[in-house]
Amino acid sequence: MKRIIAAALAILFTLSMECIPDEIGVPREHWKFMPGYRYDYSGCRVGWSERQSGFIVSGDQCNRISSQKMTADAIKSIEYVKRNSSASDFLEYYTLVNQAESHYTQIDANADAQKIWLAGCSDFKNGMNAGDFREWLKLGDTTKTYPRIKKIAVTKLYMDGWDTARGLGGIISCGDLAPYRASAYVSGVDIRQLD
Repeated sequence: MKRIIAAALAILFTLSMECIPDEIGVPREHWKFMPGYRYDYSGCRVGWSERQSGFIVSGDQCNRISSQKMTADAIKSIEYVKRNSSASDFLEYYTLVNQAESHYTQIDANADAQKIWLAGCSDFKNGMNAGDFREWLKLGDTTKTYPRIKKIAVTKLYMDGWDTARGLGGIISCGDLAPYRASAYVSGVDIRQLD
């Protein structure tokens, strides 16, 4: 099934391609990881041709992107995928990502809400113990960690955890209180970012 999808994607991409640059690609040891590869630049989409073992490009701005940049970005992408998944190639990785995105339920979001609240509470306590709250207020990082949840929900949950711990002088069991506080916030609402 994986090879059928790869073939269909290759045909669709090949039909819209404008050029295949000569002598552009990644080192041979990375070729088996490249099926399904795609990278979008402004005005240029880069893919991978298994048959020609090289990049396929499509778009009116592709001539502005050097072969060295395409290769460097492909290698960075390979390293990222290997570090953050168990996928054996890009095709499998994108399939896993699509499945994960399409299966992010309201129950999943509510479970993440507890983690967000817990992070706010724990970060306050860590900041209190370190004597440096600025270093421990990690609202921006938390918002980036949960892109599938509305930013306002992440902010409210995190800051409620922070403010609750602050109000009690840090004398709180964050893990025990997180399910109740998060549940009170998500009750009757869907906090997922659906667009």
